[in-house]
Amino acid sequence: MRNAEPGTRNAEPETRNAEPETRNPERGTRNAERGTRNAEPETRVTGSGPRLIFNNKTMKSDYVQIKNFTDLEVWQLAHKLKLEIYEITKLLPESEKFNRISQLRRAACSISANIAEGFGRYHYRENIQFCRQGRGSLEECLDYLITSRDLKELPKEKCEDLINKCIRVRMVLNGYINFLNNLKN
Repeated sequence: MRNAEPGTRNAEPETRNAEPETRNPERGTRNAERGTRNAEPETRVTGSGPRLIFNNKTMKSDYVQIKNFTDLEVWQLAHKLKLEIYEITKLLPESEKFNRISQLRRAACSISANIAEGFGRYHYRENIQFCRQGRGSLEECLDYLITSRDLKELPKEKCEDLINKCIRVRMVLNGYINFLNNLKN
């Protein structure tokens, strides 16, 4: 087996000429003579905003380094949505104070809170699970907004604007979940 032909299954691995290597911690290993680069795997989220690098890996100057959950575009969008929902619920009738107002506000808070909590978890699968819970809360907000629009309790234009923002948050959140799912591959 030791003398198997190169390229066959039982062949010994070929040894390569040992050439001096230089190490740049941000760029990976570079072979000094050949100029080839064995870069560490990079992971990124791309969207409508700047490209994002996850797990403190930056490769180019146009990337934004993600250090905490507030750097995530999806959290920023969910946070803005939460603030707008808090403002619009002030227009709902007082009779809904302990029903729809309370539920809508809690669901809106839950979206960004679940994204933040998932980001703080050690394993990407836990992060995905919290993002899915946040997505459920997002759908709950969407249902309450549609109900308020249909009952004509809130201005139609403002409801439509918030519904569109919910759909935008859903798209970005689904992209983030897909990104996390691809980390395991």
